[in-house]
Parts: sequence; C-alpha cells; structure tokens
Amino acid sequence: MNTQTISKILEDWSLWPNICSEQPCLEQLTPLIDGLTNSNWLLEVKSKQDASSQHYVIRINATNNLALKLNRQTEWDMHQSISNYGICPAYLYRHPSDIYWIRPFLKTHTLESTLSQNKNFITSDFLKVIASHFKTVHSTPISNSWPKIIYPELIEHYWQQIEIKQNNNKESLEDALKSNLTNLKEALKIKLPNTNFTPCLCHMDPNPSNWILNERELHLIDWEYAALGNKVWDLAVFSDTCHLNADQMDLLLKHYQGIDQQQLDMARMQMTYLSTLWYYVQGHLTNSQLAKQLNTLLKA
Repeated sequence: MNTQTISKILEDWSLWPNICSEQPCLEQLTPLIDGLTNSNWLLEVKSKQDASSQHYVIRINATNNLALKLNRQTEWDMHQSISNYGICPAYLYRHPSDIYWIRPFLKTHTLESTLSQNKNFITSDFLKVIASHFKTVHSTPISNSWPKIIYPELIEHYWQQIEIKQNNNKESLEDALKSNLTNLKEALKIKLPNTNFTPCLCHMDPNPSNWILNERELHLIDWEYAALGNKVWDLAVFSDTCHLNADQMDLLLKHYQGIDQQQLDMARMQMTYLSTLWYYVQGHLTNSQLAKQLNTLLKA
C-alpha cells in the first residue's frame, strides 16, 4: 500500500464517528501483518485531555472480490450481527465504496502467535470455550438474504478461476497433474460429495490467525468468507489449521456434541480441497504444488 493511498484514506477522518478530533498523520499509522486477502493498518489516536491512546484497525479490502466470490454487503451484515453476541468487535465505519472498514483494535494476541510460543496451549478447557463459541455462531438467527454455500458450485467457481488464470497455459497444469483435468475433477467430485445439512451461519475460515485472545476474552475476526453452510466445516478448518491431534479432536467433538468423527473426517477433506483451489487462485501455489495436494486427496 503506497503512501498516497493511505494518505487519501486519512483525509476521510471527519466522516469517522467518534474516532478522531483532528486529521491523523502518517506517523500515527503502523502496518499490521496482512492476511492473505486484505491489508491492515493500526491507527493510534491520542487523547487531548490525557496521555491515553485509542487504537483502531483500518482494514483495506482486497479488490478481487469476483474471483474470490466475496460479497462485502453480506460480510458486513453477518459481522455486525454476530458482534451482538460478543464473538467479534463491531465495525465503526464503512467506506461507501467498501475501500476500507474501521474497527477497534484488540490489544491481545492471536491464537497463532500463542501456539508458536506454547504448543501445549490447547487444553480441554480451551477447546470447551472454542466449542461454545462455535455453537453460538452456528445458532445465530440467520437472514434469508445471506448466501448459502453450495459446495459443488463453489468448487466449480474456483476451477473456472483456475482456467482463467491458466489462459493458454492449461497444458502445463495438466502435465503437472499427470492426468486429464476433467477426469480428476470428476474423481474428486465423487470422492468428496456435497452432504445434506441444515444451513447455519459459518465463519468458514476459523484458522488460528483469526482468533484473538487474552486471559478473559476470545474473539473470532475476519468474516469475509462467512456464509450459510455446514457447521462441521468450521470445526474441520479449526482442527486442521491448529494441527489438533486425535485426542484434541475427540475433545472438541465431545464439547461441541452432535458431530461424529466420520462427519469431521469428510468435512476436513472437503475443506482441504476447497482451500487448495483457493490458495492456487490467490497465487500461493504452483502447478506442481496444486497437483501434489490434489493427488494426495485422491489417495486419502
């Protein structure tokens, strides 16, 4: 993000409700570690009355919404709705063209950074809290305007994006796969079928970098991929991205209740397939890496 772009954003300061009493300067901004989709800046606003400071996150939204099948209006509605339950902090400002959003900064740590320092952090008690948060999300009243994830359609959408990305170079992908692309897609479709489920609000990306925690609170942020889906998918993504062992997965299912190991195993493979295609569309995987992961799924 260049200085001119972020300076332009700071010129909007008077539109931000109860955040700034004067235009902030570039020195009050610090770049945060970006997610794989958006970029984030930490804004420090000092009080004129005392030495205290308030901190906010300016999230600058990615522009490839179509390729990633993101709907900013839906994300906003779902995020603001779930914020009523204390799961995440509500956004304070939304740019009319969705260029950026602003929310309070949580002065805590991500689960990802915590796990990097303490691999034994995930205890039964912690998994009980995680399960409780998931149950709150999955039982949230839903709106008919929120999109429902049709798994085969989403998979096909990402394959279409892959084909666009390949353009005239599709042969190289088929060479890497060492098989006919159509046959491989069909084989995975049979192996990882869509399952019948009652749609509920799902985060869809509860990886450890999206969990913010301190001693008393646990928040789940970044709801851009949220939709009405299969509740098992959330538990699957959490299990895999946090590298839960068999005992920890058993505890998570025990605390959540109503989901068995077979359902979780299928959901884990489905989400691995989906995330593999997403990473490729985002440019984070090479042809050979994509081929390796897809062939691993076929052999699983």
